[in-house]
Amino acid sequence: MPKTFFLCSSCGYKTSKWLGKCPECDSWNSFIEEIENPPASGKQVSTKIISPVSIESVPYDEKARFFTGIPEFDRVLGGIVEGQAILLSGEPGIGKSTLVLGIANKIAEKKKVFYVNGEESNSQVKLRARRMKTEEKNLYLFSENKLDNIIHVLRTEKPDALFVDSIQTLFSERYASLPGSLVQIRESCHELVQFCKSENIPLFLVGHITKSGIIAGPKIVEHMVDTVLFLESDSRGNYRILRSLKNRFAAVDEAGFFTMEENGMEGIQNISCAFIFGHENSASGVSLYPHLEGNRVFPVEIQALAVPSQFNYPKRTADGMDTNRLFMLIAIMEKSLKVNFSAHDVYVNVTSGLKVKDPSLDLSVILALYSSLKDKPSPLDTAAFGEAGLSGEVRPVQKAEKRAQEMARLGIKSIVLPHSGKTLKSIENARLLPVKTITEAISAVFDF
Repeated sequence: MPKTFFLCSSCGYKTSKWLGKCPECDSWNSFIEEIENPPASGKQVSTKIISPVSIESVPYDEKARFFTGIPEFDRVLGGIVEGQAILLSGEPGIGKSTLVLGIANKIAEKKKVFYVNGEESNSQVKLRARRMKTEEKNLYLFSENKLDNIIHVLRTEKPDALFVDSIQTLFSERYASLPGSLVQIRESCHELVQFCKSENIPLFLVGHITKSGIIAGPKIVEHMVDTVLFLESDSRGNYRILRSLKNRFAAVDEAGFFTMEENGMEGIQNISCAFIFGHENSASGVSLYPHLEGNRVFPVEIQALAVPSQFNYPKRTADGMDTNRLFMLIAIMEKSLKVNFSAHDVYVNVTSGLKVKDPSLDLSVILALYSSLKDKPSPLDTAAFGEAGLSGEVRPVQKAEKRAQEMARLGIKSIVLPHSGKTLKSIENARLLPVKTITEAISAVFDF
């Protein structure tokens, strides 16, 4: 007889009766009814007992970790471990299927790869593969949605890597709910992960996100996998940024940058020049900020414009940074530098559609604002970074030396950075300008 239970659509909490409020996540009216069918008669239940083993006796080979050959993806993932379960999520149309098909093709150059295309037919995937010029003979398409059939074929064929696009399309006949329901997503993910770990098969899962921006299905899906990757775009859609939200086998502070080209997703080879513009002449209201994304440092151009306001209430607009942060920086400048923005509209733009939340952006924004307000040309061979305190001090930030070294490597002649009290190593072909206050920073750059 089928068994009925209720699941919370927010957190996956399971109960035998309907509840108005979830005791786990405090969500109201979030329980949905699910029906579990009993296993078919005559089906053997495994009674194999696994005994504990000493950690010293567990074999491990560091060479078992391999790379796809896509530099930007490998940078974020840190290599693939045998049996690793990887979940890739992102908004619809962001390029998840294009990216995983390119990864599958790269791995298929040396290994046998199965690509379970539950959302598209084989001919549709073939069409995209031909456009991307990815047609390796070791890449096998498997247009199937039934989980039991997929597991059966995997046991027989034993591929070296498995791709599932997407996990929301799979279903098991043991459950009466439709594909994409909480139960189907959870159970399909659990069985695939357990099977691939037992057979040491790397597993790539594609998952959709909800309107609120979280991965569809209960949070337990993220706990079952080893790695969660998130693919997003900048505000203008020029770039695709791949981030690691969880990784049991590598760091999570890396980011990969891609562009959507005719042949698929291609990594940006020279990230150092992607977010700056080469000004031929001097320009006011411009500064260079060494942005830290994971362990990568690249210059980003900050633009500021201060113009006389035509209204009683001056306008404040920020694109790429927090507007409230801009309000605070203007107040700090008025207090410490004795400048007046009350009759000026202020606009700040982080170019190329990037969104920067790092407070080390403060000093670069202040220099650009001062340059525009006073109409003083900005030195285009100077970079600046540092967090501004409410009393006008410049506070230290993370990896200051790394930022300075990378800017010097790119040809930046002067670098304004926080004075940390430590003796900084001299950098060849660059002049370091440590400052304690924003007044010192303005003096160092504009001879205030």
